[in-house]
Amino acid sequence: VFGFHGGAGNSGIGPCGALAGGISVIGYFFGRSRSEFDMRAKNCAATPLVKNLVDLFNGEFDGLRCRDCQKKMFGREIDFSIEEDHHFFTENEGHQKCAHVVGRGAALTTEILWDALNSNG
Repeated sequence: VFGFHGGAGNSGIGPCGALAGGISVIGYFFGRSRSEFDMRAKNCAATPLVKNLVDLFNGEFDGLRCRDCQKKMFGREIDFSIEEDHHFFTENEGHQKCAHVVGRGAALTTEILWDALNSNG
């Protein structure tokens, strides 16, 4: 979902867009129904699935925020509001590196969904 990029509008302070997108997809398939919401159900099937995604993502990228992923990929955080940082990102193949993170986030989400949708429980 566009807008999650760069830690929410290129702010870097929000969650990685790949993680936020994965959470959104899991919520789409396993979120609370309207009747569950009205009954004030505290949890839903999405909760453990999202926790699993968070744990896997955190383990792979040493954090959940966009800037955590940046630090893992580039050795430092990037502030897109600073021209020099934006240039550093471009010169160091930032778009390709972020595409890898997005791909891994999508793969992790897909594995979790596959298992959940095909479980007999």
